[in-house]
Amino acid sequence: FNFHDDFYTYMPRSVRMLQTGSLGGNPFEVLGADSLGAQAFMQSFFVSHFPLGYINAFDAISCFVLGLFLLREMGYRFGIHRAFLLASLLTFIVINPQYVNISSLYSGSLMILATVFASIVFADAMGGTDNRRAFAGAFAVALFLTSLVALKTTFAVFAATYFVVYFGCALYLSENRPRIVRSMLFTMLAAMTLIAPWILISWPNYLTALHLALEGNAAAVAGGGDGGMDFISKILTVFSTGKSGWGGNTLTYSLLVTLLAAVGVTSLFLLKKSRDILYRRRSAAISAACVATAIGYVTNVYLLDPGNAVRYTIPILIAVASVTSLLLVRNGLSSLSLQNLKRSAIASSGGMAILGVAVVIGGVFAGELVNRGERAYQMRTLLSFPVNEMNLNFNANMMGKSTAAWLLDKQNMTEEGSKILAIMPTPFHFDFARNPIFSTNASSFLTPWSDFPLNADPEVARKYLSDLGIRYVMFQYRGPSVQLERELQGYTYPPYWIYRKAGETNIRFRKALRYLAENSLWVDITAGLVIVDISQKALSPYPIPWPKN
Repeated sequence: FNFHDDFYTYMPRSVRMLQTGSLGGNPFEVLGADSLGAQAFMQSFFVSHFPLGYINAFDAISCFVLGLFLLREMGYRFGIHRAFLLASLLTFIVINPQYVNISSLYSGSLMILATVFASIVFADAMGGTDNRRAFAGAFAVALFLTSLVALKTTFAVFAATYFVVYFGCALYLSENRPRIVRSMLFTMLAAMTLIAPWILISWPNYLTALHLALEGNAAAVAGGGDGGMDFISKILTVFSTGKSGWGGNTLTYSLLVTLLAAVGVTSLFLLKKSRDILYRRRSAAISAACVATAIGYVTNVYLLDPGNAVRYTIPILIAVASVTSLLLVRNGLSSLSLQNLKRSAIASSGGMAILGVAVVIGGVFAGELVNRGERAYQMRTLLSFPVNEMNLNFNANMMGKSTAAWLLDKQNMTEEGSKILAIMPTPFHFDFARNPIFSTNASSFLTPWSDFPLNADPEVARKYLSDLGIRYVMFQYRGPSVQLERELQGYTYPPYWIYRKAGETNIRFRKALRYLAENSLWVDITAGLVIVDISQKALSPYPIPWPKN
């Protein structure tokens, strides 16, 4: 596991929900910004029946396999020749997913495949007179699009663009536009109904963000957008041949996005020219998926650093590249068989071009596919960044029963029912039913509802935490996963604002924690972990062995 992202952020969510019945309730949580909670909810089905180490079975195994089965089903239903179906399946497999943590990856790809499939079913139903079937198709489109956003909010731009382009095409093509408008409004209403429970999970944090925006009381910390010129610089970066720290290079993915954008624009043009009603309806799904991929990619590049912009787009690329080849074969080249491949020069050359692209994609990612297989077999991990023996041993130690028992013993030193602020890599070992646990991570202060008094006197921080009902602070100040202050200082220099702000806010938060640790009643201090009762002021009996910078 990624012992920064997974240990601090993603694992505690499923454990908290299983023990307390809710994913929400933590004002320091980034839930609601990075995800609405669907990924953690689905992971909980595995955590409730298997050891916590199997949490990623939902995404890396179940959703991966279901994606392959869904592509197979679409290929069979649309009469695709097996050679092209195999090319689509291999495309889904070989594209390097750049696994960095257990957030949504193949689950997002699966929802996109399901959205495209549901859109085609809906389009076919709109060609008939069965209103119930048409509305069922519209509901399915809403279900999968909202599921996509609930899994990870970085999919929101794709989902919104897909909806606009797809229904825009439907309106343009339909002879019964009032019926399309009714279906579109129904889809929007269904989407709002389906997304509402996920929004309610983080509703208190959203209200805090709204209050801060209206009152203008947000903490004054450095940071902000990177600006137009930096956007151009980032575009040039993602179209360069620079190696990514997670495998491959950004140019490969950018060229794939460009290819899909060209397919989407071409498909939109052909929609207007074609007289084949069935072709036009189904090609709307190709256009919407490809255009949404390109717009989502550009948006990610504008908002994020190039590396993360690419990584957050890859689940979309995996799905859209795979399903587009299938739909192109079905719609652009008719229902292919060996006979009409031989009979039609256009079909033959077009089909060979699609197979050629699949072969190129396979060749580009073949080396990384081998590396992924070796890591999975030898180290039992899908992580894309380098993993050594120390990482493996640390993971095993932190996930072990002895660490869990040790932390539960520390928790038992606090009063039952009192709230605890936990700044440590393994809060998932706590008993969330015994104490409300507020865990934090490096991104906690990037959320719009973060109002921790980073720039104020440390005593203001004590009051802030006390007003939240927090009595105990458990602060892991030393250990392999604890970043030193010089590492945080390094975050303040990169050209991208999100890193600068993360570094600056966490340095200030760390200073407030050190003050509270030195000026509150000690409950315990051992093995780099200090537990203090902030409701009682007291000088530390002896100096805390803070790590050197």
